Amino acid sequence: SVRRGYGNQWSGRGNSYEIQRAHSGQHAAKVPELEHCQFSSPVENVRSSYIIGSEEEGFGRYPEHSQTEVKCPAMSDLKLYVDEEAKALPLHHKDDRFIATVKYDAILKLAMNDEHRAMLEKALRWTCDPEQYEKFSNVLPPFRKYRSRLFKPDLKLLYMSKKLIKMRPRCSVRSFFVVEWAKLRRRPIFWPDINEVIGKEWLLPNRLPPKKTTRRNGLQGEWSVQFDFVGWYDQLPLDPRISKYFAVDGTHCLRTLPMGFRPACEVAQAISMALADFDLPEGVTVDVYINNVRFVGDFEGRSE
Repeated sequence: SVRRGYGNQWSGRGNSYEIQRAHSGQHAAKVPELEHCQFSSPVENVRSSYIIGSEEEGFGRYPEHSQTEVKCPAMSDLKLYVDEEAKALPLHHKDDRFIATVKYDAILKLAMNDEHRAMLEKALRWTCDPEQYEKFSNVLPPFRKYRSRLFKPDLKLLYMSKKLIKMRPRCSVRSFFVVEWAKLRRRPIFWPDINEVIGKEWLLPNRLPPKKTTRRNGLQGEWSVQFDFVGWYDQLPLDPRISKYFAVDGTHCLRTLPMGFRPACEVAQAISMALADFDLPEGVTVDVYINNVRFVGDFEGRSE
């Protein structure tokens, strides 16, 4: 069905794409018969599932067979919890197959227009160029040892999955988790102290397209297909010389780009735009929003 906007659970889990009618408001259902439809992605770790809808199901309801239909409790039913009570919920994380997998050198070799290349090169300085951080050397906050709301088994799990690296820290991150009630799990969150000194002037202008624009563009064609990259931020590695600015504690630092880092979304957006910058068939357009890439077009009368 038409999901207006990005960041929704489109189908199943992980990276996926959806074939849909943009104007009929139909709902999603698994269709194995569509296995002859092949779409490819230049990104490693992309899983996909074929789904199409039925015009008889109205707009705004999830199908009974949906893999992602888990009702969230009403706010009035939620109980206050303490860390120890939430400990029973599993920590959401990716294993090492999905950690730091993106190769920046390979992406820079892709053909792309000059605007996308300039945006990409500037954004990648946050992940690859230690000199970008030296600009803040006089104002960087000191290392602070915070009380983490992540438990010791959580840190061990993240270290075993290679999201953390042992090294001497320079700056800290505040680490905690939020409970995702609909999926009964805890999601780790990392908020770097270095955000305090990165003002708006250091960020790319118009780094994200307005959501209303992407929603409107999604209705310009009869059909659309969307890719959602698995754990996109976890796939984006940090240079070891930069990891020290993202210390979880006195010995462990992040190896991958934290979602809570102020420039993180522009880095993710620039890489996704570079990957989606290729020649498209006539009548097909592409929208990119962080880790979601959507192609829209009219295919009436086409057999391919």
